[in-house]
Amino acid sequence: MKTNVAGIYYYLYTIIDLWSRKIVGWCISDIESYTVSEQLFTLTMNRLNLKSVHLHSAIGYVTPEQRYTGEAVSIIAKRNAVKKAAFEAKRVRWSKQFTPLKNPEVVYLNKLPDVYAKVS
Repeated sequence: MKTNVAGIYYYLYTIIDLWSRKIVGWCISDIESYTVSEQLFTLTMNRLNLKSVHLHSAIGYVTPEQRYTGEAVSIIAKRNAVKKAAFEAKRVRWSKQFTPLKNPEVVYLNKLPDVYAKVS
């Protein structure tokens, strides 16, 4: 990547998942080095392993991988069936009405304020 200073460059390192074609890791460095790429690979693999076990509330308490592969639909449906049965069996234990988990159609990383949506 070119800079404003002659002869000074930055190097963009990217890791692309071949199956999904998603960029799963990236960094910018002022040196071109095997060590930088090795560190990026290690950090990315550790982060991806964490993502495969971390359940996110914004996507119905499933992992991002389950959401991406479509498994989330059946997982959420099964959880809602169990939750509904528990609700019907002992309503007195619930503080309010039954609220099913949702599988949102659109998921935002950083949702823009509604002000921007009204402009378009």
